Amino acid sequence: DDGGNERAQGDLASFNGKVMRLNPDGTTPADQAGATPVLATGFRSPRGLGWSPDGSVLWVCDARADGSERLTPVAVTGTRPMRARARAPFGLPAPFGIGGAASYATSGVRQFEGNLFVGAEAGRYLLRVRTDPADPLTVISTERLLEDRVGGIRAVTVGASGAIYVSTSDTLARI
Repeated sequence: DDGGNERAQGDLASFNGKVMRLNPDGTTPADQAGATPVLATGFRSPRGLGWSPDGSVLWVCDARADGSERLTPVAVTGTRPMRARARAPFGLPAPFGIGGAASYATSGVRQFEGNLFVGAEAGRYLLRVRTDPADPLTVISTERLLEDRVGGIRAVTVGASGAIYVSTSDTLARI
């Protein structure tokens, strides 16, 4: 989160408005570029993260100061030192209310493989996001699932079996 200071998003001396890459013990990975834990900058209030199945793209769900919400693909190089670059964001439909994100990286449902699922707390649905297989940084379509069938979705995860789990303020559902 930028802490209410938009300038902090681009200030490399501040960790506000950034996505950081850390080891489990909180230290900076030895292969991180610049010996800083900062992986990507320019975010106001990240509320969900989802890695592509191959680990080359991190999708950041971010709420903006103007009330809009967006998905920003962060391309991660496979070379060392580890570097990343944010690409053009994809605007989420209003009202949305980001409630977490998860990539479908298992082989449970073949049609879902490689898709990103984002919970819409205010919108009361699960957004399925499909990316271009030739360019995984580009959204080609979206689909609303479970619209008005569950409450506002606050968290999303994908199990090893391929089941998608969503939680609302009072329910955990398995799809």
